[in-house]
Amino acid sequence: MKQALLVFFGGGFGSVARYFVGKWLNNVENAIPYGTMLSNVLGSLLIGFILCYLSKTSNLSESDALLLATGLYGGFKTFSVFAY
Repeated sequence: MKQALLVFFGGGFGSVARYFVGKWLNNVENAIPYGTMLSNVLGSLLIGFILCYLSKTSNLSESDALLLATGLYGGFKTFSVFAY
């Protein structure tokens, strides 16, 4: 149950962060949705960094990885696709 709550809260914060990135970068004049592109690239990059760091060291616990990689950055990327 604890793991599900970590993903839930991380995903909520990631989705809100993605919403603000979209409000900041996506507008009607641009044909390219820069906010969506930035959130997908940045989210993928950060998930890669977290998982690589987790595999090299033991400084992050499984709970930290769930909160950051699955929840926060996963919500950041997934909500960008939903919003577009």
